[in-house]
Amino acid sequence: MNKYLERAIELKPNTIKDRRHIHENPECGMVLPKTKEYVIGRLKEMNLEPKIVGDSGIVVLIEGKKPGKTVLLRCDMDALPMEEVNNLPFRSKIKAAHTCGHDMHTAIMITVAQILSENIDDIEGNVKIVFQPGEEAGEGARMLIDEGVLENPKVDLAIAMHVFPTHEPNTIAYAIGGATSSVNAFEIKIKGKGCHGSMPEKGIDPINTGMYIYQALQSLIPRSISATERAVLTIGQFISGDAPNILPEEAIMTGSLRTYDPDVCDTVLAKIKQILKGAEAMFGATVSYREFFTPFPCSYNDPTETRKLAKYMEDIEDLNLVETQGMSGSEDFGFITQLVPSVYLELGAKVQGNDYVNHSPNVLFNEVCMPYGAAAFVNCAVKWLKNNK
Repeated sequence: MNKYLERAIELKPNTIKDRRHIHENPECGMVLPKTKEYVIGRLKEMNLEPKIVGDSGIVVLIEGKKPGKTVLLRCDMDALPMEEVNNLPFRSKIKAAHTCGHDMHTAIMITVAQILSENIDDIEGNVKIVFQPGEEAGEGARMLIDEGVLENPKVDLAIAMHVFPTHEPNTIAYAIGGATSSVNAFEIKIKGKGCHGSMPEKGIDPINTGMYIYQALQSLIPRSISATERAVLTIGQFISGDAPNILPEEAIMTGSLRTYDPDVCDTVLAKIKQILKGAEAMFGATVSYREFFTPFPCSYNDPTETRKLAKYMEDIEDLNLVETQGMSGSEDFGFITQLVPSVYLELGAKVQGNDYVNHSPNVLFNEVCMPYGAAAFVNCAVKWLKNNK
């Protein structure tokens, strides 16, 4: 048996204990005092020297006895501001929950730190382990970058992994190229001129303008983007009016654009703005566009490095490797993939009979997957350093 998998299986009771403690004590956002304290305590038990980055980020550098390059292994620690619906004995007791599986990521990475620290002779270079806050809001990775986590020593390869209940627990899926989509969340505000419904010619109808914009946006992807590309444009909100006999002053639409290629993203955004200008000219309304937050870029898997890691993971017994087309969700790991060659992996965590997905209050994750995740991280880091001097 692969020695890293064997050790991960031996450490599974500890990994489960870590996961359940973090699950029962979830924290959201960039400030995670309890989670930070717990992770630092566990790392110090291994005689490691974790450093705090920002308020709640944690970095621990494991230096091999031989010189070489640096691999960054990243996990996220934050929960979501929602309640969970299950009968788990360690369920959250507050209105926050690890319904995205970041508790498992954190527990897996604690185990990774222990296995690497026990096998320091295998490391030809450095492994920089990062525990990140604030992934859900898209702030954590940018904070790490701003604080210089990709430097001193300079990171040559970054690896992240996310649990998904859509795959079996002994499965790791990977995409070549776009692993997660970019996301641009936007608001379109249409300013018209209110009037009585009996005299619509006296006003400027923002609802009518909005309907034109909505229909034009629905035709945008299939008529502007090649069928070989992927893009999803969704309008999820359309708000206007207070009375049945009054033309309102304004209408507000909100939506999101998801793509896997920056050029496709730029093309669609330019087309959206052209449609809005056309609506202004046609109906006389004032139409504005703004984005809610800094857009998440696509998490891009470097094709060469991804194929290398897939080959390395073949050493792990009973691990099923699956090549996918990438997922439509978004990840702030994309900010890191813009700066260094990176690989984002999907770890299967399916619970039989539970068909819910990440962010559902009913979702469950299978703890059987955790040794496979830990072994994959370690095996990939050690082998990549050895073979890429």
